[in-house]
Amino acid sequence: MDDGKSKEKKTIVHSALDNIPLVSVMEHASIPWGIKSNESKFVYMNQAAMNFCNIPKGFDVEGRLDSEIPVSWSELAPELQAHDRKAEQSKEGADVIETAYFGRDAILAPWHCAKFPIYHSDGTVLGTMFYAKAFNFYSVYEFFNNSKPSVITLT
Repeated sequence: MDDGKSKEKKTIVHSALDNIPLVSVMEHASIPWGIKSNESKFVYMNQAAMNFCNIPKGFDVEGRLDSEIPVSWSELAPELQAHDRKAEQSKEGADVIETAYFGRDAILAPWHCAKFPIYHSDGTVLGTMFYAKAFNFYSVYEFFNNSKPSVITLT
């Protein structure tokens, strides 16, 4: 029996989610987040992404291509743009594990970087949004002793 309250609650939640600006969520995140246009030009990067990518303080990335940013990885622009196109062509996006000297301290570490397409309301792709998280390695010992999974498949 529907008393109308569940429908009302769903409408309130949906309405509240519509009013949360995505950039505001990214701005307050501690992990690197960013947005690029479908021309691979940066639209937005939060401070964590600026630090992660070691972009010089005060440098404005907005409207710039990877190749126009004064960092060592700018030479990888063709590969990064190919990754943007791959993410735009898949509803699942595109993931990569990158190992490089990341951050202001230039620490060699692997990171999981994911890109997702951003769609306009008419279904066209506007660009991509991305985030990065430190990649965690688990030994078989740690996996068995700490995680205690119910099913394990090793290959």
